[in-house]
Amino acid sequence: MRYHGFSQTILALLALSQAFAQKPIISSGGVVNAASLVPVGMLGHALGPGSLATIFGQNLAVETVTGSPPYSTMLGGTSVTIGGVAAPLLYVSPRQINFQLPMPTTALGYGSRIGYTRAPVIVTSRAGASEPLSVDLYDYGPGIFTLDGSGCGRGAVLNVKADGTVSLNSPTDSASPGDFLEIFATGLGMPYASIPDGYPSPPGPYLGIGQAGGAGFDGVGVIGTYVGRAPGLVGVDQVNVQISDSVRDGCNVPMATGALFLSTQQVLVSIRRGGGACVDPPQQSFGQIDLQRTVFMNSALPEINTLTALFESSPGRLAPKPMPLPSSTGRCSSYSITSPQVSACSIPGYSFLSPGTLTVDGPSLSPVQAKPSSVDGKTVYIATLPAGAIRNGTFNVMASADGGTGPFQTSLAVGSGIQITSQFPTGTDLRSDLPVTLNWTGGDPDTIVTMRLVSHYFPVDFIGTCAVSASNHTLTWSPGIPPRKDTPLAGLGDMDIIVGVEPAAPSTFSAPGLTLGGRQTWRYEYRFTGLHYR
Repeated sequence: MRYHGFSQTILALLALSQAFAQKPIISSGGVVNAASLVPVGMLGHALGPGSLATIFGQNLAVETVTGSPPYSTMLGGTSVTIGGVAAPLLYVSPRQINFQLPMPTTALGYGSRIGYTRAPVIVTSRAGASEPLSVDLYDYGPGIFTLDGSGCGRGAVLNVKADGTVSLNSPTDSASPGDFLEIFATGLGMPYASIPDGYPSPPGPYLGIGQAGGAGFDGVGVIGTYVGRAPGLVGVDQVNVQISDSVRDGCNVPMATGALFLSTQQVLVSIRRGGGACVDPPQQSFGQIDLQRTVFMNSALPEINTLTALFESSPGRLAPKPMPLPSSTGRCSSYSITSPQVSACSIPGYSFLSPGTLTVDGPSLSPVQAKPSSVDGKTVYIATLPAGAIRNGTFNVMASADGGTGPFQTSLAVGSGIQITSQFPTGTDLRSDLPVTLNWTGGDPDTIVTMRLVSHYFPVDFIGTCAVSASNHTLTWSPGIPPRKDTPLAGLGDMDIIVGVEPAAPSTFSAPGLTLGGRQTWRYEYRFTGLHYR
């Protein structure tokens, strides 16, 4: 009895502290892929079913608690819902929550395949519920785990030798061509439906559904030998690849994997023939200068004339190979897929050289200066020129000072454009089962005309490309791009026709500091936008 008053006081204080506790707040852009830390919605990034994600904010929980599998939907008095469906929680703290995205359910608003949708995320603690934050959900939203948890730097990757020896890939323990790498990621679109939310994957093999085909090492693709769920882990995918002889040596070779047409961020691995401590190849550099005139054919938008230039340096870099010339019947591809860059993680040894200020002049063009600016993590020179500035004639480009390359001066002879006689008004319906015909007059005999059909899907573009000699004056082609009949948002699934005129063989230039020299070219671009593709 003597402690009764004291107990009542403690209970009152606890009740008072609960009353003054603040509701959870999810930071703007605070829902991210748990591996790459790329915000959902940034650059088309979304959360994939069964993947791991992280929430950043304030007052997300009143205590820090780490769960254990099978993970519960309530941890330390905190819960998370996505579209009203409770998510398994791996970790909660006042500023961070790690959770698994629930598998597709009718309650979440989609079936066994998501396609594209949006759903509100709500955090509820003992102090109340947060304001909802809508996030993008898609069939995949890939990211590779990194050793330091930052989303950049060295990947969570294991070496597997021919004798079965397993070790952590590192600068002192490189993988050799012929060895295997085990890459750990999330959001690759693996078939988690048979595994309850929050439960580890049982021992495999549980192969994936073909969404991730392997990995890319500094532009060299390698086919996966296993793509599936990581046994014994929750929400973690695994990709096994065998390193080919075409993958370069280096201490920080950038590597990415992906899900169908969505790529992860680039992480770093070490490669050396024979294994052991890594050794970087010599640094090589290359420059690119482009003049382009863009005309919108079915729009009132003003034309755009630009100079762009890029000077890149990296270990073991190779000069780009020239494209083969088109035959009389054309050089056509079925279609390719472009996806947004997931993140701009810096890569040691990869840099952009600066030759100071660039100056361009040409026929009826007074000198215009271009200074370096940052675009998607790259140092790029961009100068906007007056309308009609790019035309037949000789242009001069000069670099003013030595900032890693230069000074230098080069001349570029620009050819003639074409006159397109085909018409594609805005709203024109194009059918996937019928070819597209383009007709034009003019054009120099040593130039080529390319027609690109660009079909816009969330969050990527399907692009078919065909090129012929400008002297053909006609091009009929069907790229075989599949139509999307279930376009989820207005404007998605539409198509643009982009016609380009450029020299068949770009010219080259040299400059101090460019070990591989440089390439310069010009291009006229004619755009038909807002077309429909069915």
